[in-house]
Amino acid sequence: MPAPRIRIKRGTISQINAAVTANGLLAGEMFLITDQNRIGIGLTTNTYEVYAKVSEASGGSGGAVNGGLSTLTFGVFPGKSITDVVITGQTAIVANSRVKAWMNTTASADHSADEHVLESIKVVAYNIVPGVGFTIRAISTTPAYPMSTYQSQPYGIWNVAWEWI
Repeated sequence: MPAPRIRIKRGTISQINAAVTANGLLAGEMFLITDQNRIGIGLTTNTYEVYAKVSEASGGSGGAVNGGLSTLTFGVFPGKSITDVVITGQTAIVANSRVKAWMNTTASADHSADEHVLESIKVVAYNIVPGVGFTIRAISTTPAYPMSTYQSQPYGIWNVAWEWI
């Protein structure tokens, strides 16, 4: 009698996402994403988790190995309260990747490292495009002053850092 075989579902990321749309996954079901050489596990019929390759793991950091630096531009003085930067070239990013972004505390062309620490700017990552990248949005959280004709808001170039798993 031959030894039993374990069969694992396999397909491209597009096929897996089509299965998600059709509620075609099973909780606990393992699958191979053939165009990324990654393993995924179904969490529900329409959600899954993808795992990093061993070659991408960086000891103890939770596998967060994809990262970089970019700049945000709020324009010339008096600036503006919201700005975006689009990060591309992230060919392995998937729809359920976890992306985070934060103000990088190094001096930019327009601002000191201290200003990067003290300025009231909230930074968030959103709009993940699988195989492409994501968007980082920066929002001034400086409160508006009633009865004032001057509203302080960021201007110039600011450094931002990001990573995703």
